[in-house]
This record gives sequence, C-alpha cells and structure tokens, in this order.
Amino acid sequence: MLDAARELWSQDVLQSNMLISLQRVAEGLVLGVAAGVLLAVLCGLFWVGEDLIDPVIQAARAVPILGLSPAG
Repeated sequence: MLDAARELWSQDVLQSNMLISLQRVAEGLVLGVAAGVLLAVLCGLFWVGEDLIDPVIQAARAVPILGLSPAG
C-alpha cells in the first residue's frame, strides 16, 4: 500500500485527488452545518417550525448511523 502511495505521489496524481476529496468534504460540511443551523433556528423560534420539523428530526435520530450507509 505504501509503495502504491509513493508511486501515485511521484506521478502527482495523489495530491490532486486528495485536494478534490478535501474540497468535497468541506462543501458537505458547510452545507450540513448551514442546514442544521437553519432547522435549529426554525425549531427554536417558531411553534410551527417545532411542530413540523421536530418530529422528523426525532425520527431520523432513531435510525442508526450504519443504517444510513449504503450496503456493499
């Protein structure tokens, strides 16, 4: 495995792929945090938001994390 990593590093393939992966992680983190903050504000400030959003959030919390990942 280290030999393959060294070979990809010397070909400048590993660096570009790592940057793309880190960019995708950062984009997902920003979108997830923004959605979480928005839903939290809606639930916390408005009764209608709490009545509509909170049951869905509580149901999603009951699903184990491994159940959300694709099998295979």
